[in-house]
Amino acid sequence: RAASQSPAAFEVGAGVSLTQVLELVDGALPALEKMLRVFGSRQIRSRATMGGNLVTCSPIGDLGPVLVALQAIAVVKGRNGTRDVPMGDFLAGYRQTALRPGEILWAVRIPRPQGFAASYKVSKRREMDISTASAGMQVWVDNGIVRDICLAYGGLAARPAQRAVATEAALRGKPWTEATVEAAVPHLDTDYQPISDLR
Repeated sequence: RAASQSPAAFEVGAGVSLTQVLELVDGALPALEKMLRVFGSRQIRSRATMGGNLVTCSPIGDLGPVLVALQAIAVVKGRNGTRDVPMGDFLAGYRQTALRPGEILWAVRIPRPQGFAASYKVSKRREMDISTASAGMQVWVDNGIVRDICLAYGGLAARPAQRAVATEAALRGKPWTEATVEAAVPHLDTDYQPISDLR
């Protein structure tokens, strides 16, 4: 499947290269573009696909957290038809997707952000390096109040793109201020207990 766009969303076939994704979104999805630009190298992005990165379901995969934050949908096809799976459910566990026997990831549908979205990657080198940790975030603010928020982190748990549910709850419904964010930060200790390893 190729890549396409509508006023509401982008739809990217699982086999579309990451370079083609960058060309498609072209300024419309800054959080995704930022992550794609530190994904491997230019040569790798010309061969790597969004579907390949997601189906591998690595806990340090670069695309999972930002796609969860952007509320992306995995379009899954099989003999029994097509179904839409929210990206947070598609990335089900350590190296485990929500694909059933006989199903494939056909495409990824990415809504145009309605809130403020951002992504971050921590690695030893800017390019050609795996993530130590990564994050995708989107916050919806109405009249200075956090209406909703999605915080997804990679590299901090076995499950790729694990949501920071306690931290989200501490921010939802509160004023969107630096003080509110600082007060919510300790909740990250509830959300994640990363193992201590070489990375």
